[in-house]
Amino acid sequence: MGFSLDAIERTFTNEGFNLGRFLAHFEPWVITLNIFGICFRMQVASLYNINNIAELYQAGSGIERTPQDILDAAERAYNLARAMNVREGFARKDDCLPDFVYTQPIKRPDRGTEIPFMNYQGTKTLTKEDADKDLDDYYMERGWTKNGVPGKEILFKYGLDWVAEALEKGGFYK
Repeated sequence: MGFSLDAIERTFTNEGFNLGRFLAHFEPWVITLNIFGICFRMQVASLYNINNIAELYQAGSGIERTPQDILDAAERAYNLARAMNVREGFARKDDCLPDFVYTQPIKRPDRGTEIPFMNYQGTKTLTKEDADKDLDDYYMERGWTKNGVPGKEILFKYGLDWVAEALEKGGFYK
């Protein structure tokens, strides 16, 4: 998992952490494990790090790749998959939770209690506005537009110029 110092400062604060920003940096690791067919259960995933994944890749393929090359490949794959979904009509609305999540607490009949939708620390009941802000932060951290379209700059960074051109041609950057 690769966090620059700037990303760490944007993500982790005295109040906790920004889930949207965190996910944007955590997903490449999850995608890397998936690409390599490694189970993501924490007990298994904790046995690996990006350095030994790069070593495994070289041992299996004979092709030398740096840990950053591996993470970049995961980013490239994720941005390409997102662009294909966008082309098929996937948008911000599809990344949002249904409204009832914010208004209907989970009922615990066995305890006679209700659990509202809360942050990971359990210190704040989350609203739709909170979730929207996290989604904005996630998109920004990924280099995507407000509607979840991979931005031209991020696509160019990963050698997907042709994808940016197709999205432009399709009117997705309006």
